[in-house]
Amino acid sequence: NFYNASDIFLMPSRTIKSKQDVEGFGIVYLEASACGKPIIAGQGGGVGEAVTDQETGLLINSEKPAEISQAIIKLLNDNELALKLGQNGRKRVKQEFNWDELAQKLITTLKMGTQ
Repeated sequence: NFYNASDIFLMPSRTIKSKQDVEGFGIVYLEASACGKPIIAGQGGGVGEAVTDQETGLLINSEKPAEISQAIIKLLNDNELALKLGQNGRKRVKQEFNWDELAQKLITTLKMGTQ
């Protein structure tokens, strides 16, 4: 698939204030992380829930093209950092977003709603 063929996953989403359009959680970040890819993502909306800056990826100001290109160059030139971010992302997805964990969170939430 495309994730496995890539070195980096880049999605510098932007908030469009005039339309009140904000990136939500962004499942694609988790998909890329599950494939062990380091992430470069915009800082807006719910992205911070899916990408932890300097741990599973790099959060950048997507309104600044220079910042986007610097992040790309940084990960392409620093294989150790790229590998670390990718491994951390994969580990996080396996721990926090597996079906057992998500089902348990749902059960807990439903129980709270019935009390």
